[in-house]
This record gives sequence, C-alpha cells and structure tokens, in this order.
Amino acid sequence: MPIDRWNNFTISFLDNSPDQVKRAALDTFKTEFSEWLEESISYNQKYDQLKNISRIEAPDNSFRIFSFHVLFNDGHYENFGFTQYLDPKTKQIHVAELKDNKPDYKVVETKNYGKNQWYGATYYSIVPKSIGKKGQFVIIGLDNNNRLTKRKVIDVISFNRFGDPIFGAPIFKTERRAFNRIVLEYNAKAQVTVRYQKENNWIVFDYIAPIDPKYKDMFEYYGPSGEYDAFIIEKNYLKINRGADARNNSENKGNMVKKPTHKLGPRD
Repeated sequence: MPIDRWNNFTISFLDNSPDQVKRAALDTFKTEFSEWLEESISYNQKYDQLKNISRIEAPDNSFRIFSFHVLFNDGHYENFGFTQYLDPKTKQIHVAELKDNKPDYKVVETKNYGKNQWYGATYYSIVPKSIGKKGQFVIIGLDNNNRLTKRKVIDVISFNRFGDPIFGAPIFKTERRAFNRIVLEYNAKAQVTVRYQKENNWIVFDYIAPIDPKYKDMFEYYGPSGEYDAFIIEKNYLKINRGADARNNSENKGNMVKKPTHKLGPRD
C-alpha cells in the first residue's frame, strides 16, 4: 500500500497547486486507490496515515466509506469518495466510486440517490447501530461547497444486492413530514455543530436561521441561532426534538430543557 505516494497526491487537494495539477493528481489517485480497494487484503488495512481522506466504518464491519474534497482556485469544493462493501455471503468486496452530481436543492431532502447522483460530503461520523431495516445506517458529513456557504448533511446509507450504495430513506420525522436526509446550509464562516451524542441517544445540531427574515432562503446569511434541535433515535426512525439541550448528561445535572423560541425550520 503506497501511502507515501498517495499522500503526494492528496496533499495537493487542499494546497495552492494549480487546478490542472490537482485534476491530474485526483485522476491518478482515484485510479490507483480504487484498484487497491478491490484487493481482498485492503479490507483489513488501517489508513490512519493517509492524509486528507476521511474513513468511516460500519459498526458491523460490513462496509467502509472513504470520502474527501478538493479545493479549486475559484474557491469552490468538489466531493469525491468510494464505498467498499463486503458481501456477507460470498465475502466478495464491491467497490463503488461516488460521483457528486447534486440534484436540484428543492428536492434533495425527499429523494433516494445512488453512486452516480450522490449528495457529496466528507463524512466524519456514523451512528453506531442500524436504524430501520438491517444494514441501514445514519452518517454525518460536511460539504464545504464554496466561499459563500457550507452544508452539514445527515444522510442514510444502505446497500443493494449488487453491493452498490443507496443514500437516503424517509426516516427523519418532523412535525409535518418525513425527510430522506437533512441538509443545513449556512454562511461559510459560521461554525455549525452536528454530532451524535451517545448519552442522549440523539443527533444534536444548531438551529440555523437568517440574520434577518428578509434573507429567508439566502443561505449565505444563515448561521447558528443559539438554540439547538435534535433527532432522537428510535428503532425505525429519528424523531425531531425542538429546543434540545446540547450538553451531555455530566454537564447538564440539575438543568431543565427550555421551551424553544424558534419556529419550524425553512423547509419543515
């Protein structure tokens, strides 16, 4: 496994190299890395020294997701990734390249997508138990997008019988409807938290809002409001909890959850 060689490519993904250098490095890296992931020996390897590549593993060891982003000179980011799925019956490894072909933003939270129309993100967390059907896991990631906005993505991944990934499932339940994924878009300079919190068995996140109502749906003007919402993890779905206390149990002794002052989110 040529980690040092690959790092020569992946370091350039986020540095000041010209775009043509990054594209060439990206093409070479994707070709070599995908070929390596097809090898059975690759499944038990550690990739801790591979720079600028995020790796998350299923709690049951059934799959891995490798995801990363490349910064281009005009300030926009593109997302890339691979899934590596281990067939439980045949023990065959299936590798899929993920292509960041984002659909229309208005429908992105209500559809399922596959490897060729992936809502791209660099994933940093996975809920450590399946939700709904067996083999269906919730994952959390960041889409750096561009100079104006970033996005946090809470998505669902499962695999079909061919070992290809399916993203999305209608398991995020709010007061009015169910969503297949949750996308929070906000000003690129803002800090927005989305994290799985084991103590409360939920995914807690900043409630984001525009700085003024006149900027509704203009997400470069969105940021944390100071309040939090959460999705409580049930057996088959996640249920919205408004006005969540983001502190863990040890930080929250004797405190009561306050009634939220905010209304529903812009797409609820």
